[in-house]
Amino acid sequence: MVIKYSRWFLWVALIVTQPVWAEDCDKKPTKDSRLMCEAAEQNNPRFCDEISTKDQRLYCQARIQPNSYTCEKITSSSVRFDCLALVKSKQFNLIWSFNSTKPKS
Repeated sequence: MVIKYSRWFLWVALIVTQPVWAEDCDKKPTKDSRLMCEAAEQNNPRFCDEISTKDQRLYCQARIQPNSYTCEKITSSSVRFDCLALVKSKQFNLIWSFNSTKPKS
């Protein structure tokens, strides 16, 4: 009985949480947001080249390949700050993903 219940619970949990990990890029409102979503989903920076504004194109590239040098080229201060915070977070997670004792961030 416990095994049947746990399987049933697993299937319900998968069905309920499915939208969390499956992001539908076609439902994004703008072309730029669809391209950024596709780039992140496929981990391919070539989609970023088609984004219309330079700042968003650089942000997209930094999102795929976390490098603070790309963020420094962004002219808008708010987008640059978001980009640097994203890169810092990604680099932190990459470094500490191999270590089980993660320090407080």
